[in-house]
Amino acid sequence: MNKLIIAGIGALTAIASPATAALVADFQLNGSLADSLGGADLTNNGGTLGATGISFGANRGPSLGGFLNASVYSIVIGFSFDQLDGWRKILDFSNLSSDSGLYNLSSSLDFYPFVTTVTGQFQAGVVHRVVLTRDAAGTVVSYVDGDSGLTFLDTGGNAVIGSTLNFFNDDFATGQGEASSGFVDYIQIYDTALTDTGIIAGVPEPTSWMMLIAGFGLVGAAARRRRLAIRAA
Repeated sequence: MNKLIIAGIGALTAIASPATAALVADFQLNGSLADSLGGADLTNNGGTLGATGISFGANRGPSLGGFLNASVYSIVIGFSFDQLDGWRKILDFSNLSSDSGLYNLSSSLDFYPFVTTVTGQFQAGVVHRVVLTRDAAGTVVSYVDGDSGLTFLDTGGNAVIGSTLNFFNDDFATGQGEASSGFVDYIQIYDTALTDTGIIAGVPEPTSWMMLIAGFGLVGAAARRRRLAIRAA
């Protein structure tokens, strides 16, 4: 096979292979609560939906049903909190019945009751990208703005999603007293555990699509030249 064709196919494979990540829910929240993939809408629990996201009060964050006992996933959230002192819940997995879950703890990421990361990861009023993953072995890993955060083995299933996934709403076990107002820009959910880099690569950017198209053109052009050369011979 022509070396140029081989190179073109290699380039296509390199571009296309990261796209195997299965994005199962995508909420860009640009004036809509709809899942761009056609799934169930996000439920707005008293927040204000604007052109670029949802502004919410304490315990007024959105929620999503339909993920009964999802134990393998990657959740990606772009959000900001107005208050960072003490405990401020980010993700609740047990339909608000348990104190366990993902929190901000005085500007650090924490999964209660297991582990806390270093302080200073969050700033009030600044949108941060938080990724939480759980694999089939129960290993939970987080990332904040691309940096590795907490990791632990979830032997008790505290990070398994129950009937509803609640965002920024605290549980009734503590009287919903550990919550903050804030803003959420986007929410995405994958059906596998990925690294932060893998998640970014899983959905090709527009430039990647242009490279993909260019790659197809390169392969096609090389094939045409090869056919013409054979005919001329």
